[in-house]
Amino acid sequence: GADTNEYGTHILMVIPFLVLFIENEKSFFKKMLFMFFTILCCYAMVRTYSRGTTIAAAVLFLMFAWIKRKNKKFLFIMVILLICISVITPQKFWDRLGTITADSSVADGSINARLVALKHGLELIQENFFFGVGFGAFQYASMQIAGFGEDTRHVAHNTYLEIGVETGLINLIVFLMIIIISMRTCFSTAKTLRLCDASTELKNINKALLMSLVVFCICVVFLSMSFDRFFYIVIALISSVQDIAFNIQNRREAEDIA
Repeated sequence: GADTNEYGTHILMVIPFLVLFIENEKSFFKKMLFMFFTILCCYAMVRTYSRGTTIAAAVLFLMFAWIKRKNKKFLFIMVILLICISVITPQKFWDRLGTITADSSVADGSINARLVALKHGLELIQENFFFGVGFGAFQYASMQIAGFGEDTRHVAHNTYLEIGVETGLINLIVFLMIIIISMRTCFSTAKTLRLCDASTELKNINKALLMSLVVFCICVVFLSMSFDRFFYIVIALISSVQDIAFNIQNRREAEDIA
């Protein structure tokens, strides 16, 4: 979409693949190329000035630090990348981060709109618990319960809240189950790939898909992205990698029997 927050989310979902491609690639030139694209993507994400994406980026950095905690060279490169990005980050970005607060006297209009949307959303869920108010009807339903002077021009700004309000608790549970099952699939696939001694490239793709999914789950706390195609592409790829892992496992078992 044209929304800068969505753009930042999509960029951040791609970064895990770029970083792990740096590790996989043996050519020094290609490593530098992937590193350049990683810095470029990080800079583009910063230029969106998206606070939700920044929070997700911090979590992504911590995930990389944990996964690669034994690889000091990798961690050193990550720190260098972080320093480079910090140096080229405009001051406007840091000023915008300073508005992340629940204090209405300091928070900007966007923060206050999200707080109003959260308040209205919880009320609407209580009133329409199972089946919701209908697709795309959050804003109109919010107008019906808005107090005097409250801003109702905005959407839910929270995918989980939007799904719960518009389609009810049942569909929210289904959406959450898709996420939980996909994450569990990544962990089970990682175990299968490890036992089968699969290629590092395939293991890293599985890790990147998991991190991309986690990033999305954090970003949509601040965005309405119920029908985002990137999310469903990641879900499909997770299933595809699982099928590949099963095929490798079956082939190895057949070779052992033979």
